[in-house]
Amino acid sequence: MINKSGFDLVLENIDFRRFADTLSVIIFAYSDDKYIYVNPAFENATGYMLEELLQMNFWEICHPDYKDLVRNRGQARLRKEKVPSNYEIRALRKDGKDLWVDVFFSVTQVAGKIISIVGAYDITERKRLQEALALSEAQYRAVVEDQTELILRCRPDGKITFLNNAVCHHLDIHREAMMNTQIESRLFGHQPGVLTAVKDQLVSGLPFHVLEQEVEKSDEKYWYEWVFRGIAGERGELVEYQAVGRDISERKKAQQILQEARDRLEMSVQERTLELSQKNLELTLLNRNLNTVIMNMSDGVIFMHKSGEFELLNPAFKKSWQERYQDFEKNFGSWSSNSSNKYMKRLFVSKKAFQDEEIIIPTANASLRFLASGTPIVSEQGAVTTAVLLIRPIKEVHHLVSRFSGYTARFHFKDIITGNPHMNEIIDVAKMAARNASNVLIEGESGTGKELFAQAIHNASQRSVCAFVAVNCGAIPRELIASELFGYNEGAFTGAKKGGNPGKFELADGGTLFLDEIGDMPLELQVALLRAIQEKSICRIGSNQMIPVDVRIICATNKNLFEEMQKGNFRQDLFYRLNVIDLHILPLRERPEDITLLFNYFLRQMNSERTQPLGEDLKNSLLSYDWPGNVRELQNVAEKMVNLNHISDQAFNFSRPQALFPQEKKTINHFSIQQAQAKYKNERMEQERNRIISLLARYDGNVSQVAREMGISRSTLYRKMKNLSFEKI
Repeated sequence: MINKSGFDLVLENIDFRRFADTLSVIIFAYSDDKYIYVNPAFENATGYMLEELLQMNFWEICHPDYKDLVRNRGQARLRKEKVPSNYEIRALRKDGKDLWVDVFFSVTQVAGKIISIVGAYDITERKRLQEALALSEAQYRAVVEDQTELILRCRPDGKITFLNNAVCHHLDIHREAMMNTQIESRLFGHQPGVLTAVKDQLVSGLPFHVLEQEVEKSDEKYWYEWVFRGIAGERGELVEYQAVGRDISERKKAQQILQEARDRLEMSVQERTLELSQKNLELTLLNRNLNTVIMNMSDGVIFMHKSGEFELLNPAFKKSWQERYQDFEKNFGSWSSNSSNKYMKRLFVSKKAFQDEEIIIPTANASLRFLASGTPIVSEQGAVTTAVLLIRPIKEVHHLVSRFSGYTARFHFKDIITGNPHMNEIIDVAKMAARNASNVLIEGESGTGKELFAQAIHNASQRSVCAFVAVNCGAIPRELIASELFGYNEGAFTGAKKGGNPGKFELADGGTLFLDEIGDMPLELQVALLRAIQEKSICRIGSNQMIPVDVRIICATNKNLFEEMQKGNFRQDLFYRLNVIDLHILPLRERPEDITLLFNYFLRQMNSERTQPLGEDLKNSLLSYDWPGNVRELQNVAEKMVNLNHISDQAFNFSRPQALFPQEKKTINHFSIQQAQAKYKNERMEQERNRIISLLARYDGNVSQVAREMGISRSTLYRKMKNLSFEKI
């Protein structure tokens, strides 16, 4: 019998329905003038069925004369004003007859909704009885004796003159014992002054006085409500009091249940409010912490609406794009709103994240290139209107990769040790070259320190904060050098890495690309290198997308590049592109003053405890040698002597090239540097051979897995296996 849209909201967790449905007291509830609950007693009293009542307006049953009274009392209770707890109203039954009820209200407000819970007692019979009071005393007594309501009368002095059978039954008293006794002492002993209060009220002009009485019978409490009226004589004087009582125990119980329901509801609302306040506080703290994290992240963070508009940008995002921020904001919006955009479809349609995707957005200026990861924010309803993007310009990514991949320059001009005037002039020219971004060509024999100069130029330039990427053009197979320099896209060739791979030009973006042994670069690749230098952009293998790069080129060669150009082994146009600033590093034999200077330096590096100067015989031996391997050979000899403890003031035997040993120890150390190197090389080859055999066994002969584990391509692995004679395995 309940409309769950309203009543359950009020009486949640209260076993009210079961109890209310069994009461003889009328119980109903309404909200917005619509019934939301009625008990069977209400149906019986009004003659309406539940289905009819739920479709009716509350005011259709209320008699027009009492509508204002009911409305005003309800509003006063909602304002928590003091009003009578109950009052009589006139209602209309379905058959049109009057229905008199004594009602008590409980008005509450939940979630902005006003709900009235009403209990009522059918007093139609009492009203009929009151009408009968106009009859004669005999008729009156005949009528009231059989009434279920308690009726008694007393004189102004309080002496009882009449009581009906109902009084005797309910209060468990004898009529004879009550007659002519004081009403206050016999019935209201716990409430002295009752009659005085009644008299005062009647004198003030009020028609009746209502009094509630609590009676304890058989260890149970009962409640009765008494209504006092004054009966006037012919001259208008007060000659008698009439009291009509009824058992309101069920109503009291209902009121108590209603109050408990209201108290529990209010407590539940308070607890829920406290819980929500705590949750709000936690969310506020979480938001604050999350905002702090986002605002201090080194990656750019975007909260983007599905329309393409930015809802939030962190400082790192604006900082990373700097002057290109406006360009990004303008072009990113049109790119993201494109209906064919696979990344936006993944976020807002498929509701899936993506990780570390390289994205290129063409613009009127240079393309926007960045690495992006995206995550959709899914609401409780499963909708996605906002996504979080982590964005980092590809240049920053390459700088980070370069830094952790060792693409850094560690030598400075202060690390170049020389006492030769011509070398000092070369250093001065190199320092001037560091002040601009012009390409530099460094020529010199192997081992003279060409890369040392290249690193020093980089570290002295404005590009020192970016990568220094060195490539040995002579050490890379012809078929791989293009992919090493320019990179490749996924699927560009068999064995291409998933996701593609940036080339050395991209990794050196903003910094310096050092091309060692440039004279060994194949002619067909020289064309691509020339185009990259002229256009300041490259194209990955397997792609048609031009990628802008800002790279300073420093080249080195041990060949005479001019002669190579004349022979047709090196392109003339590329030569002049590279040879803007030319540095020619002298071989060690042409700067003898540096031999002992460098030898002492290497000794101090490898044996800091040695303080004695070189003997004259040792100096003469060092100076008399031709040093075809230049500084690298000198360092090798110094290291060898320290490791084998052959440093002494005795002269070294230079009769055999690269075999610097004292004569008296010749018998026990009779092997050359070349032999030592060959031995070391054989040991390295054997170690590498054993590693490949172990990996092949681990991966069941899967060459691709072995190459991936070693960090090389399959072609490189096959070449190593061929050099290590794997065909014999």
